Amino acid sequence: MKYDIAAAQAMLADEFVGTWNHGECVDKPQFVARIGDRSDPLEFLEYAETEVRIYGETAVVWFLIHEKGIYGGKSEEYQGRRTAVWVKRDNRWQCITIHTSAFDQGTLPTK
Repeated sequence: MKYDIAAAQAMLADEFVGTWNHGECVDKPQFVARIGDRSDPLEFLEYAETEVRIYGETAVVWFLIHEKGIYGGKSEEYQGRRTAVWVKRDNRWQCITIHTSAFDQGTLPTK
């Protein structure tokens, strides 16, 4: 989905809210703008230990995330857990929220 604004628009619900590792909240337009911003390149992105549970028309996804990129002109590296909630509408899945929790430095992930 590299810089793919159209894909992000389709995957995110209009009421999408993302909560990032510093507590910052973003709505759909803010998140889509970030995806399309080539001035802050993502250098590395890895997901691991993905678990999906489906409850009717709702899905909850848990996973580990490790990313490194340039944000606001500053290099940052992040490791943590992320939870996403998806709903099925009009026969397609849309993400309504993502919440991210950073690991403390030196903390190893455990289930």
